Amino acid sequence: MQLLQQVVAGRTNSVAGSLCVDSVNLDATRYLLYGSGADCVVYTSEFHLVQSLRNTNNVGAVVGAVGMSPVDGTIAASYGRDVLLFACDRSGQTAQWSYLTTLVHDADVICLSWSPNGQILTAGATVSIWENVDEEREGGGASAGASWRLTWSSRCGAEGLRSASEIIKAAFSPDGRFFATFGQRLYAPLNISLIRSQSATLQFERFVKVWYRRDPKGRARGLRLVDFGEAGRPFAELNLRFE
Repeated sequence: MQLLQQVVAGRTNSVAGSLCVDSVNLDATRYLLYGSGADCVVYTSEFHLVQSLRNTNNVGAVVGAVGMSPVDGTIAASYGRDVLLFACDRSGQTAQWSYLTTLVHDADVICLSWSPNGQILTAGATVSIWENVDEEREGGGASAGASWRLTWSSRCGAEGLRSASEIIKAAFSPDGRFFATFGQRLYAPLNISLIRSQSATLQFERFVKVWYRRDPKGRARGLRLVDFGEAGRPFAELNLRFE
């Protein structure tokens, strides 16, 4: 019989049944990250509390999604339309994080995912991809600078993103060449204020969309301009994961 090891403080936030959690290995240490109320909490896999992070510009804001970069440990946490980035300092025995910058969106960010090369996929009513410009110029990690740019974005229901629903789950493939999404239709708008509310009636999509990078027609390969196509198939699950 397996015995309970420890109870960690704070109830984990969830959106539409998807828990606000992530886990990444850094320097042979596995870190567990989750959103609890307004806090973004970091533990080691041995259940030692490392740090609690918060949006100091909006103390009452609730964490909607969290993710840790597998490249350099940068943490992304969504608070409504803002995604806060926290740079990772790995010089000590355990990592520590400090505020880096804020990525502002035009709609609430419900979920996010890091690619293996350090790009951030954010999704909700809009699907967007961000990348660190300083990393390209200087070869450093996200902590090398705070110059992030939006490289691609499409809104649900718009041409090119054939979905009438908000995206509630998104994930990059392990090689970063693809990402997958699925969403839900709502009889009440989904936003961060409904994280603990039962007032929204949810109807999940039965399609998982897989997105791939393609070159715009008539342009040479290798340009920074990007576009994405999509392929869908009926799928009965309420979660997704690349293997």
